[in-house]
Formats: sequence, C-alpha cells, structure tokens
Amino acid sequence: MHSKVKRYALAWRRAVSAVIWWLPVVGLLGMVVFGMLAQSGDPIAHMVGLSAVAGIGAGVGGMMAAFAFAPSDDAALELLLSAPRPLSYTLIERLLLIFGLNAIVSIIGALLVAQLTGESTAFALWARWGAPFTLLVGVGLVIGMMARRSSFGVLVVILLDGALLFGGAEALIARYPWARLLHPLLDPLRYPESIVANRIIVFSIGVALIAYAFRLLREPEPFLAAATGS
Repeated sequence: MHSKVKRYALAWRRAVSAVIWWLPVVGLLGMVVFGMLAQSGDPIAHMVGLSAVAGIGAGVGGMMAAFAFAPSDDAALELLLSAPRPLSYTLIERLLLIFGLNAIVSIIGALLVAQLTGESTAFALWARWGAPFTLLVGVGLVIGMMARRSSFGVLVVILLDGALLFGGAEALIARYPWARLLHPLLDPLRYPESIVANRIIVFSIGVALIAYAFRLLREPEPFLAAATGS
C-alpha cells in the first residue's frame, strides 16, 4: 500500500513539473492587460481586448498540453512503461492538471476583467474561453505527441492563436459566412445567432483531438521507442 501511494505521489509530482504549472499565472497577467485595453472607448479595441483575453487563456492551455506529453522531451515517460499502470493514466493526470489549473485562473481572470470592462457577467467572459481552450489543448497535445517534441506543439499553438486573433479571421468570415461556425474566438456580441453552434463545433473538435491523443497510446512501446530512435 505504501509503495502504491509513493508511486502515485511521484507520478503527480512529475505531472506538475511536466505541464509547466506557472504558465497560467503568466497568462493571467496577460488577460488583465488586454482586459484593460478593452476599457477603451474604441469599439475595435474593446472587441480585440476581450477576444485576446480568451485567446491568451486558450494559448496557455495549448502550450501546456504541448509540454505535457512530448516523449523526446520527457525521458521519464519511458520509465513509466515498467510501472503496473497504463500510460494513458499519466496523460489523464496531466490533462486534469491543465484543465484544473487553467479553470481556476480563468475564473479569476474573468472576475477581474468583468470589473474592468463592465461585461454583464463573469460567466459570459468565461464562456469565451472554454471551447477555444479545449481546441488548442487538443492541437498542442496531438502535435507534441506526433512530432515527439514540445517545441513543435508550442509553435503551432502560437501561430494558430496569433492568426485567429490578428490574422484577418473577420475578413474570412465576411467572404465566407459559414466560417463563423469554425472560428474559435468568435465574438458572441457580433454573432449572437451563431455562437451556440460555434461553441459546440469548436469544443467537439477539441474533444476529438484529445481522444485521438489517447488513441496514439494504444501501443505505448512503439510510440515511445520512436521517440528515442530505438
């Protein structure tokens, strides 16, 4: 019994280290800064500020996921094969940490930004974050696992998040109205008629990517062996 408790304690300590636990704190600072930008009387600055709050939170989650399970960057994953527990348990632990830590920080950030911007409810701000966060967690996780290195996952998350915020997504929606259903950072104030369908679709894509990450672990030995070249 003692050895089992010790084993799980070690796994959780390693999980906390692997997911870079302090990134959500940095993200919270960014959320507050862009929340202050949203105080501007300019409607574009207000829109960008609130979208950036959600984008920062989602981007942090995606980067944490990229770090969480990149086998070439985590030699300890190979040692876990000798443990009497499925490797998928390790992924579950790390995802729970990512979602738990970021949920706490995002709620704090939503409350702070609601005070700064006068947004009707903190829940409305928090709802901006949930679906894109799940999507970018799935993207960062799958890219990091398939490329074997966290740096690839982080790069893709940063590029995708930046493109969604500042890459002309609104122009794409203007040309192709159906694209609003796929835009992770869709502004609910501008497109209230599409926001529910959008959130369901974006969230579902994120869940599908996370499910695919678990599928990659169905044969853990080849997965980890490919990372070490053995």
